[in-house]
Amino acid sequence: MTVLSSITQNKISDIAKSAYDQAKKSSTYREARSRLREGFEAVRDNSEATEREKGLANLGLVCGHRASSDQIAAHIRYRMIKTIISPPPSLSDQPHLSSYLGLDLRQGCRTPLQTRIGMEVNPYSNSDLTIAHKERIGDGVCHTYKVTLESGETAVWKPVKGEPADRKRKYIPPKTGAEREAAASYIADWIGCWAPKAVYVTVKEKNSFLHWKKSQEKGALIQWIDGETASELKVEPSDIRQYLPQKYEELSLFDHIIGNTDRHKGNWMIGNGDVIPIDHGYAFPEENLKQSKNYNFADETLPLSEKSKLKLQNLMDHKTEISQTLIPFIGDKAVHAMWERVAKMLETGAASPWWHT
Repeated sequence: MTVLSSITQNKISDIAKSAYDQAKKSSTYREARSRLREGFEAVRDNSEATEREKGLANLGLVCGHRASSDQIAAHIRYRMIKTIISPPPSLSDQPHLSSYLGLDLRQGCRTPLQTRIGMEVNPYSNSDLTIAHKERIGDGVCHTYKVTLESGETAVWKPVKGEPADRKRKYIPPKTGAEREAAASYIADWIGCWAPKAVYVTVKEKNSFLHWKKSQEKGALIQWIDGETASELKVEPSDIRQYLPQKYEELSLFDHIIGNTDRHKGNWMIGNGDVIPIDHGYAFPEENLKQSKNYNFADETLPLSEKSKLKLQNLMDHKTEISQTLIPFIGDKAVHAMWERVAKMLETGAASPWWHT
């Protein structure tokens, strides 16, 4: 029985789930790959599929073809099918933000949602900020941990003391990555870009030898996201631009605004039904001068849509409020450089890499 013939209702979630379930029952990777391919093609060709779902289906086929073995190809398709099944907890999917993400951005974007994700309000304020367990993740120069709080919540923890003492980026002061994570989350909220929520907090950690003793340290506590990086899935920025052009523009706009100098393929991922930017400790340079690092979504000129221009204008209309919030975290020089980038994009109608080339 093929995927298409097994669908009783013409819904994307039914198609994706059927393909996923049939693939899991397959006795070989070759058979699983065949079932998943049918599922992707059914989603891609279905008239009810959204542009995001069709784009993800195309992306899944591309990733599967690039895989080096049947086993890896099937694994990649599993992940992509699960991405289609589970819709993203994205700002763009929130009904009460429809006017903000439409054409009426000039009214601002202070919504009920922002009471729990803005930098000025700690989303973990009702949690016990004591780390009960942690494990190192990644091999970056900054120490990053997956932690479980005593409240039971899972998060990413990036302590200040785990950052290198020397300057790894020419115009970004050392030991300020945690504050920049929180600042990037704040800007993502303003422009409606789905990025993990991050706050700058002080946590307690149990001493592994003296369980009654707890130490305090500052850092960034970041929302945990299930998914895999672009590097693991063999996804290229050009794939996102071709199959998910609106998402590509969203990420490009975000990286140009925050001046992100570290967007390589290990710092964006696919999970929770979306393409998600992560790791913003090397954003917000204090000068817009040549900085040769990693710019997956900000390395070429991109003409901006009217929606993106309105998002930029919305930032400008709230410049005083945004500046007052950001300066205590990243300093006035970095904030001034950010407004230079925003003004340039409004002036030219395009996101351009002039600030780092």
